[in-house]
Amino acid sequence: MKETKPRTLLRTVTKFRRGILGKRSSMNMCYMVCAPLESYLRTLGWETELVSGKVSGKEHYWLRLLDGRIIDPTADQFFPEEGDKMMPKVYIGDQPSWYQTVKNRIEKGMKKATL
Repeated sequence: MKETKPRTLLRTVTKFRRGILGKRSSMNMCYMVCAPLESYLRTLGWETELVSGKVSGKEHYWLRLLDGRIIDPTADQFFPEEGDKMMPKVYIGDQPSWYQTVKNRIEKGMKKATL
């Protein structure tokens, strides 16, 4: 597993997001960004898992690092609490309390397919 240097990881995820979205809004694009981002980060040595859940009552996807922090490359579509500022475009940190995990992509007992 690659040592997770916050600035390097943030820069990598931000560039990836820009490559996928360009200047388009991140609204409803979470799976489209997170699914390939998970594979890309793995090739660079960062182990993550794709997580689905609810944020502000909407279905949402983000990644979880082995140390428990999350990576949300489309966080800017949400407001943490009514009246608060929007989240940053890319959020890396502890899972906010308003993020409700529904399930991990890899269920216990299932194995990832390898090529």
